[in-house]
Amino acid sequence: MCFKKIFGFSFLLCFPSFVLANFCNPLTPDDYRNSFPKMGDDLIMTEILVKHVFVPKGMDANDIAAVIAFGWLPSPCYQSPQGKIHWQENTIQVSAQAFKTPDRICIQMAVPYLSTIPLGLLEKGEFLVQFQNQKSVFVNAGVLNIEAPKADTVDNFIYAHVERVEANEDASKITLSGRNPSDCFELDHIESIFNENDAYAILPIMKLVKADCPVKMVPFRYEIDISQQKHGKRVLWHVRSLGGKAINVVWDAQYGFLY
Repeated sequence: MCFKKIFGFSFLLCFPSFVLANFCNPLTPDDYRNSFPKMGDDLIMTEILVKHVFVPKGMDANDIAAVIAFGWLPSPCYQSPQGKIHWQENTIQVSAQAFKTPDRICIQMAVPYLSTIPLGLLEKGEFLVQFQNQKSVFVNAGVLNIEAPKADTVDNFIYAHVERVEANEDASKITLSGRNPSDCFELDHIESIFNENDAYAILPIMKLVKADCPVKMVPFRYEIDISQQKHGKRVLWHVRSLGGKAINVVWDAQYGFLY
């Protein structure tokens, strides 16, 4: 019994010192940094190959012009691809880069990417678009034709608030779905503008049906027959949406829909 009392008394005397020595010392700056996992310092930005650049038609000087770069990431270790542009007078040269994690083990699997590259507000005119191929040579992707605006607003038309673009299995139809923010607009018609090469601009144009526009989310689904609208081995559907946005879907003759 005496032994237990002596042991208990000794423990009570030593325990505060143990706590102070092992838990209550203030962290030094190095201890503080080492107490958290490293975040992001092993990421490096590296150039990636651009396989194709789409140049949609139907943009004017009131639009935020854009081109769309397509390619394949070497593995899932490459993330967040983003396009870059370099101006040479009226020539737009496109390249791309992505973040890479060099210490991460990744399966060697190609991952398709699609990167929208905003160009800002451009004046009326024609701009040659080029991209750098695997031999580091710039090749022509097409001509971006910026038209004069037909209205003082950002867009010539009010577009549906498209949130999603889906395609059926046989690549004959695409469906635009979303929610319009009011019931004062209804779909008037869907216009398609082909650039005579590899891109369709899809414009779901709305019409005003009443003057009062209360906030009311109105879901919709608009189906488009595209069975006769595929040309070449790779085609982009560039779907305009409310607020100056756009959703892009790529169809590939070998792989079907990639996005």
